[in-house]
Amino acid sequence: GKAGDKFVILGNSNGLFERLYFLHGYEPALLDLYENSDRVHALLDIILDFHVTTVKKVAALAGKRIHAYRWCDDLGSQKQAVMSVPMFREFFKPRYRKLFDACHAAGWNTWLHSCGKVNELIPELADAGLDVINLQQPRALGIEEVASKYSGIICFECPLDIQTTLPFGTKDEMFAEAKLLIETWGTPRGGFIASDYGDGEAIGAPPAKKQMMLDAFRAAANQRMSE
Repeated sequence: GKAGDKFVILGNSNGLFERLYFLHGYEPALLDLYENSDRVHALLDIILDFHVTTVKKVAALAGKRIHAYRWCDDLGSQKQAVMSVPMFREFFKPRYRKLFDACHAAGWNTWLHSCGKVNELIPELADAGLDVINLQQPRALGIEEVASKYSGIICFECPLDIQTTLPFGTKDEMFAEAKLLIETWGTPRGGFIASDYGDGEAIGAPPAKKQMMLDAFRAAANQRMSE
């Protein structure tokens, strides 16, 4: 069908890391980054080839009807990334670059979701060619910390914090966080996209709370544009 003036994002679910541990098991995948690195490199090459081939086939079939390609790779825990920056650079960054290059060659933006505190990986992903990163726990990452270090190098897509503000925040608390995100993450060079959270019931946020969040983002954006 025709999208008209809408921005179309194609989601392909699991990216490089999630596909790795879905195939190999979470704990074995992390252990083998240390103990069997050659086998992990070989498996990641197969995963990368699958993704790049998919991108090229989709581009041939529907390239001009799509504006962005999106994956999910949960690269963080509550406190830090699940791997060090050197390890990310060895196993994942070069492959992300090839994947993002394939998307850019098709004329698409690149989009990646990650849960967790992935602060130190944000500049690595941006350098590899990621255009938009979807983060859903801005309080865990530290809104001011992310703003001071990474605003302007990438576009952020984010709801209000799904662990705190969205399920439990008052109207005033929602507005305050929406305003802070827009003002600190939404720089002209990077940008900020307010997003919804799909399964609100799973985090204790019924439709009424999600509507409060969207209203808060709208009010905060209108206030900023009027300043």
